Amino acid sequence: MSLKARIRTSIVALVAGIVIILSLVHLNTIAQSLFTDVLSRSEMITQQVRGFLTQRVNERTAALEHPPRNYDELKKLWTRLVADDPALHDLLQQMMAKTISIVEVSVYDSTGKVIASSDPDRLGQTAGDLPSLEEWNRKTAWSKFTDLLTSQQNYRVSVPLGFPNTQETVFTIGAIVSPVLLRYAVVPQVRDVAVLSLVAIILSMALSVAFSNVMLRPLARISAAIDRIASGESAVDVAPPGRESREFAEVQSKLDLLGQQFRGARQDAVGLRTNMQQLFERLEEAVLLFDGDLRLIMAGQPAERFLGKSRWEMSGRGIEEIFPASTLMGSTIQNAIQFNRPLKEHLFSTNSNDTSVGQVLVSVEILESFPSRKVAGALVTLADAESRSEVQSQLDVSSRLAAISRLTGGAAHEIKNPLNAITLHLEVLKTRIANEGTDAPELEVIEREIRRLDRVVKTFLDFTKPVQLNLQEVDLCQMIGEIGSLVQPEAGQKGMRVDVDPGQGNCIISGDYDLLKQAILNIVMNGLQAMAPGGVLRISLEEGEWGYSLRITDQGAGMTPEVKEKIFDLYFSTKDGGSGIGLAMTFRVVQLHGGTIDVNSESGKGSTFILRLPRRRRRVFASRGIEA
Repeated sequence: MSLKARIRTSIVALVAGIVIILSLVHLNTIAQSLFTDVLSRSEMITQQVRGFLTQRVNERTAALEHPPRNYDELKKLWTRLVADDPALHDLLQQMMAKTISIVEVSVYDSTGKVIASSDPDRLGQTAGDLPSLEEWNRKTAWSKFTDLLTSQQNYRVSVPLGFPNTQETVFTIGAIVSPVLLRYAVVPQVRDVAVLSLVAIILSMALSVAFSNVMLRPLARISAAIDRIASGESAVDVAPPGRESREFAEVQSKLDLLGQQFRGARQDAVGLRTNMQQLFERLEEAVLLFDGDLRLIMAGQPAERFLGKSRWEMSGRGIEEIFPASTLMGSTIQNAIQFNRPLKEHLFSTNSNDTSVGQVLVSVEILESFPSRKVAGALVTLADAESRSEVQSQLDVSSRLAAISRLTGGAAHEIKNPLNAITLHLEVLKTRIANEGTDAPELEVIEREIRRLDRVVKTFLDFTKPVQLNLQEVDLCQMIGEIGSLVQPEAGQKGMRVDVDPGQGNCIISGDYDLLKQAILNIVMNGLQAMAPGGVLRISLEEGEWGYSLRITDQGAGMTPEVKEKIFDLYFSTKDGGSGIGLAMTFRVVQLHGGTIDVNSESGKGSTFILRLPRRRRRVFASRGIEA
């Protein structure tokens, strides 16, 4: 709140407080006077009725020739005389008319039955249980005033009348007071007080506006000068001499120098910020810089890919909005800053339907001010853990495969060289035997086996060559649909059927399209070759937490446990003329893509191959969806 607003508010609050206090005191005085007057009038009326009633009963009793002989007869006589006395009824009505607050004046017998009343309709009714006006008058002024304005409850003032020298009450004279009628008398006075209070408050508001404008006019000019400095303007208006006090004039005269210094520092800060922003842009990791209030002041372009929001949209927001404490990553980051404990590449797993992000490495550096060591800001770095692990995994796999390739290639070459020598000497031996005219069928067997061994060595060398993956976005749903369409004609010719269930949506992974298609096609073709006519081959795709599971189920003869253990071994095959390379190549391709392959099979019940491949990790974060 500005100083001008505080001055105005203080003046209005002071005047309003004084007006309210005086109004409450005035209203309390009015209410006390009114309540006391109503109680006095009610008691006076009941006393007058009591005196009149006593006089009338005594006169009429004395005029009787045969007076009552005991109290019971006297009580009955008095009750009859009161009920039949028209002068009493007239008096009760006259008494009620003397004040606007009394709605009824009645006389009750000892049983509480109305025997005389200013309201003829009340005759014969019971008195009812009404609170005493005397007790109500002993309440606090605020309670009475509240009851007066809100309550509909009537009150009674009662005076007993009995026989002389006895404690027995024969009659009770009661006056009933209505707060509704009292309200009509009080409300106009309350309204007048409220109007006067409102007028006083409005006048105080006008006075506060005028007073604050006059007093703070120099400060307004100084504020405008500071605003011009902040916006980069060079000119600072200085008030003419004599219009303001010397103190304000000195302050304004120094603003020009301050403005020049501020503009120089601002240009330096803008240059530094630009350099830092360019540095952040070049980084692959997302770097977010927070100030001492933990509000984002700078972020690089990669932050948009991680958090799913524009950096300009996030700028100025608190860290609790960008990294909510409801998520594990957000609570960890906030706790690290709160307890001044830096984080170094802390790994978080994320499961978000919106982002499909795998894992992220989070680092938090606490920026401290010197020498107080208070938190002056924080630097949060987000790195795609999967991209690092993918690169590291590919490097490891490449290194291992290269080592295996060198080892097996060298071994294959060592085997192939003797085979070449054996082949040459075999040819020489065959020539000598042919010159001698002798037939040697054993040499044909040796030659055939040497050729077979040579083919095995060549195939082995081809298999161990390093494979360079051509990674791209691959839609598994589309791929298995294409494979199903490709093998359907051949299956139809053999009387078989291929059912494909590609699932829903896009099933995107990162892989080599050709190698994956050939790997899956190897399993599908093996399944078709294993089935008899009428069989059904099913290809289905399911999405799980880790990635996608591709199931290929045939209705062939199945496999024994011994065969199942060797199914992925190189050169192992149960088919006549099979090379034993297809499933081994499939196993290798799946492993190169970071996946796994399993087989479930029983003899006579068919086989099911399960290929599990990790989904593609889009490098995009949404802060609301980050959780471990």
